[in-house]
Amino acid sequence: QLYQSFPNFAFTTITDNASSSNFNSLQVQDRGYVAPGLQLIASYTWAHAIDNASTDFLASAPPLRGNSDNDVRHVFNAALNYEIPGTRGTNGFLKAVTHGWLLANRFTAMSGYPVNVIQGQYVDAVNQTLNIYPDLVSGKAIYQHNVPNVPGGWELNSAAYSAVPLNADGSPVRQGDLPRNFVKGPGFWNLNTAVERTFPIHEQLHLIFRAEAFNLFNHPNFSFIDTFLPDSTFGQACCQQATVGNPNQLYATGAPRSWQFMLKLQF
Repeated sequence: QLYQSFPNFAFTTITDNASSSNFNSLQVQDRGYVAPGLQLIASYTWAHAIDNASTDFLASAPPLRGNSDNDVRHVFNAALNYEIPGTRGTNGFLKAVTHGWLLANRFTAMSGYPVNVIQGQYVDAVNQTLNIYPDLVSGKAIYQHNVPNVPGGWELNSAAYSAVPLNADGSPVRQGDLPRNFVKGPGFWNLNTAVERTFPIHEQLHLIFRAEAFNLFNHPNFSFIDTFLPDSTFGQACCQQATVGNPNQLYATGAPRSWQFMLKLQF
């Protein structure tokens, strides 16, 4: 009826509020001085997000309830600042050199984002594009580690998934028993470190120098897993990119290592 009323429209999009979601979490945080000059802030979150549609992008397929696209189960963050004690005594040169130093660290670790393993796609009678889910093979390891010549040495085990039979039109005889977003991508961790020195100039006037290293160990965090079962690269990461944050090196959490130097006049 919509096409008959507006014949010049190439297609129509209908948006409704039929989707639903549920989120549960446990959050724990501790903060304070653990030693003179040593300050710690640490937090841990366990969470589970479930929905039947995580986004309205390409939502022509019927909602399928399962783990959300944003279902990250474990997240740990810690910030550790250490005000390095200066040398005590009457030697003015040593006191000037050793006072005013600060060492700051920020560590982040989290489990991987869900990846939606599919066998393929087909178009049904009402022109909806639907995913075909394979079976999960019992007794087979879902993940493989320390795999040579694979980015990060991590991949999904193709032997853990079995294709379901298809009809002549490409539709599945039945859907597989692998749930939506059941599989998790590789985990993520990152350490940022900064060294800071404050130089007193006069009363409340200070000059601050700071050197920061983002992703200090240049640890690669791989993402964008190939989830299409028939591919020769199935289960492998296609590129190195931060799994959280902005891909810009200066602002991302987990991008390739970058350095930043700062001079600040504080008054």
